[in-house]
Amino acid sequence: MAIYGATGLAGRAMLSVLKANTLPNLSNVVAVTRRPLDPASIYDFPLKVTNSVVADISDPNAFPENADILYCALGLPIGLAGSSAGQRAVDHDLTLKIAENAKAVGTVKTVILVSAMYADINARTEHNKMKAETERDIANLGFEQTIILRPGGILGDRVNQSVRPGYEKPAYIIFKAMRQVPFLRSLSNSISVWDYELIKAALYIVEKGDKGVTIIPHRELAKMAQKYDEFKQAQN
Repeated sequence: MAIYGATGLAGRAMLSVLKANTLPNLSNVVAVTRRPLDPASIYDFPLKVTNSVVADISDPNAFPENADILYCALGLPIGLAGSSAGQRAVDHDLTLKIAENAKAVGTVKTVILVSAMYADINARTEHNKMKAETERDIANLGFEQTIILRPGGILGDRVNQSVRPGYEKPAYIIFKAMRQVPFLRSLSNSISVWDYELIKAALYIVEKGDKGVTIIPHRELAKMAQKYDEFKQAQN
């Protein structure tokens, strides 16, 4: 598996879930990053994990040889991008380039893309329209299995916030608190998802072997994550 975006919340989540839940026939993982991962995130793994640090992650030569799965969780908040064009350069252009590199390698059968809750080609907002264009363009590459995740707010331990280190947006603090109150949990589930639920939902489709394009809307992510846990328990 090749992981892009491994230093972000959704990328680190894939590493965490794989540490406890390996996929059949998955023997190694390569996280391609511009800056080194925290060594603790890849310590004591049940399979081989390599952190390939490169200056340009869009370089075709940087794509791991023999990878059969691409997990792409690249995304640049508008606050860091500075403009819609800057955000598009990462969320669409760079993401698509990496998927094209994966296609050129010839061994990648599955692509997992982290998109956005309201991705819509006819959206009025530039961000949601751009996310839908990214989905469309990657789906058009024709991988055997394309899994598109559309999360709302992703909950987890955020290391590199777009505002300032150590800061967590009030909305995420509220979402987490709501998860602890039974009668508010369903409301929180409708607008937020834990990072590990996002990953388990994707891995559930991978293990099922569904072909073609599968879009998992936000409201289905937690449900599929639960199905994944049930699926793994049945195997044990």
